[in-house]
Amino acid sequence: MSNYSKILVAIDLSDDSAAIIERGLAIATNNKAQLNVIHVIEPLSFAYGGDIPMDFSGIQDEIHQQATQQLERFGESHTIPKSQQHIVLGR
Repeated sequence: MSNYSKILVAIDLSDDSAAIIERGLAIATNNKAQLNVIHVIEPLSFAYGGDIPMDFSGIQDEIHQQATQQLERFGESHTIPKSQQHIVLGR
């Protein structure tokens, strides 16, 4: 079986994320692979349904900004380059 060249670890930025990333780092190290980390932000329209006639864009932008800052701190503490940190909007 060939070694992995890239590892993608999904985290929710909770306290448990540190344990998850340590496992991902171990797999990446053992395979000499590049580790990438991803955090998914669920759109507020999904969380609250499409029935609420409100513009959530300002709140959504604030959530994205806070998640970006948290992920940057998380990446720094685990030596994950910013280019290998990803935030996406989706489910």
